[in-house]
Amino acid sequence: MDIITAILILLASGIIAGRVSNKFGIPEVAGQLLVGFILGRAVLGFVVPSQSLTSIADIALFFIILLLGIEATYKTLTSNPSESTVLSFGSFVIPVIVMAAISYFVFGFNVVQSIVVSMGVGVPSISIVSVLLRHYSLIGTEDGDKILSSVVISDILAFTTLAILYKSTNIMNIFFLVATLLIFIVIMLIIARLLRRHYKFVRKFFQSLSKRRDGEGLIFAIVILLGLGIASILQLIGVTFVLGAFFAGMILEEFVVGKKVFGTLTRTFKRLDDSFFIPVFFTIAGAAATLPSLGGITILIVLTAASAIFSTALVSFFGVEVFRKMKASSAMSILGGRGAVGVVIGSIAFAGGLIDASVYSIIILGTLILAVFFSVFFKPKAKRGSK
Repeated sequence: MDIITAILILLASGIIAGRVSNKFGIPEVAGQLLVGFILGRAVLGFVVPSQSLTSIADIALFFIILLLGIEATYKTLTSNPSESTVLSFGSFVIPVIVMAAISYFVFGFNVVQSIVVSMGVGVPSISIVSVLLRHYSLIGTEDGDKILSSVVISDILAFTTLAILYKSTNIMNIFFLVATLLIFIVIMLIIARLLRRHYKFVRKFFQSLSKRRDGEGLIFAIVILLGLGIASILQLIGVTFVLGAFFAGMILEEFVVGKKVFGTLTRTFKRLDDSFFIPVFFTIAGAAATLPSLGGITILIVLTAASAIFSTALVSFFGVEVFRKMKASSAMSILGGRGAVGVVIGSIAFAGGLIDASVYSIIILGTLILAVFFSVFFKPKAKRGSK
């Protein structure tokens, strides 16, 4: 099948499947993964991912992650740091450690496979969580900010860990990479703070561009070049471009660039992502998966159950003191949002040879199952006496 026809089929089916799943209160990503799974290797074999489709998926991934970073923002990361870190440990870190131990000691995965499959299945996705927070009118609330901040922390930890795993063959390489990443993150936070301190100058620059006839195009081009530049720097030191695109988006805050410019950026990227990049990327991701064996199904059931049980129990325990109005036991309706980040981790690890097709398929199906499970069986509820 030629590339244009394949993209046409994947895009059309992904958009339709996403809209249908959204009608039932299930994240669109779940529908896109499912239709890709059906069209691809696992069921019909109608669309088989090729090198051309993989290259398109990489481009789509850059734009998806850049928007995730824009949605995250520096302010989100630094708000309620202690409570957000506690939530991140309860919803992601500890469950991932448990799943990795199960994968290694019970199912015989190697260390890298155990960590990757556990992160892929267990990491919450900021894109899904942001949508859920908007849906339940929690954006800008104290509880909503804590949830969003914890997810940003979890996603950064996941991307950073994935980068480290690429250098896992040599202890000196790992040390160099960790040190480099820490320096990079500190520099990015310093840049974000400097931009906030001198926001008037930055706003004036973007506002002057926006008044030009081709202003919006220039602003859009500058942001893409910024993202590509930072992503390229990380690629040169052996880190996946995903982390660079994520941080490039984070420093483009509404407070810094101004409400009008920020609105233009987010609307443009969101339209591109929603109408093309997201449905194409996730249908391709689903199409690359295969039907798991009986042993794979057992692993899938155990890991998804472990993720759901441990994350729900720990968030319920830690959240009693963290949340002011929301019931801690119902916070997993939002923190359980799976989607982009888990699939991205699985896709990068699969393309880089860290995992094989069977482990990749467990990640895809695990993400799909948990996205449906948490959206259907959990709903946020306020504490008694809260208004």
